[in-house]
Amino acid sequence: KFTTDVLSPLLVANPDDVSFLGISQGHILGATFFSFSPTIARGVLHVGGGGWGLIFERAFYWPQYSGIIGSYYSGPLALVIAEQVLQLAFDPIDSIHAVPGGVNAAIAGTVEKQILQQMSIGDSAVTNQASLYQARTAALPLLSPTVAVTTFGLDGALSSGNPTSAIVVYDEDKSPAPPETNAQHDVDNGAHTAIIRRTATQAQIFQFLSQGTVLNFCTDGKAEGPCYCALGACGDSLPEE
Repeated sequence: KFTTDVLSPLLVANPDDVSFLGISQGHILGATFFSFSPTIARGVLHVGGGGWGLIFERAFYWPQYSGIIGSYYSGPLALVIAEQVLQLAFDPIDSIHAVPGGVNAAIAGTVEKQILQQMSIGDSAVTNQASLYQARTAALPLLSPTVAVTTFGLDGALSSGNPTSAIVVYDEDKSPAPPETNAQHDVDNGAHTAIIRRTATQAQIFQFLSQGTVLNFCTDGKAEGPCYCALGACGDSLPEE
C-alpha cells in the first residue's frame, strides 16, 4: 500500500518500458547484459564494439596497461600472446558471442531485440574495426546515406524505410587518426566522446528508444545526409557537463 499510495505518484520512469543505453565500456560489457536480458527489447550501443583481442592494443590507453604485462614478459610477441590469453578469459562475457542476429541465435528466454549502434570515425579508444565486427556479426544494416568508407558485410538501409535496427556512422574529422595497423599509440583524438554531445545523435537515440525506429537526423542543410559532423551536419555540439 505504501508503494502504490506514496511512491507511485513520484515515479519518473515507466517500469513497463525499460530500454538500455550503453556508452563506451557500457556498450562493450553492456551489450552482453542487454543480450541476456529477458525483458529489455531496445538497446542503444554507443561507441563500443566486440572482440577484446581487437580492442586491447588499438586503444590509446593500452600502452599504460601493457606496461603491467611488460614488467613480467618481455618482447612484442609475448605481449600479443598475453593479449590472446586475456581474450580467452573474456570470451564468456564478450558481446561478440552474445548480440543476437546474423551469426548468433537469440538467447533462449529473451525478448526479440532491436539495436541502434553508433560509431565515430577514427575512434582512438575503441577501434572502428571492433565496432564494425560487432555490426557484421549481428547483421545490422548500415543507415544510409553514410560517411562510412568500409561497408564490407553491411547492407544499406534508408531512413525512409523506418529500420528497426541499424548501425549509424558519424564523422567528427578528428586527428590524428589512429594507426591503420595494431601499432600502439597513446593519443586521444577526441572522436570517442564527441558524437554523444551532438543534437542529431541525441535525437536519434530518443527517437529509437521511444518509437523503435532508426531515423537519420543529420542534414546537409536541405535534406537528410551523411553525418559529417565536422561540416555541421550533426547539429550543435552541446557542452560537457
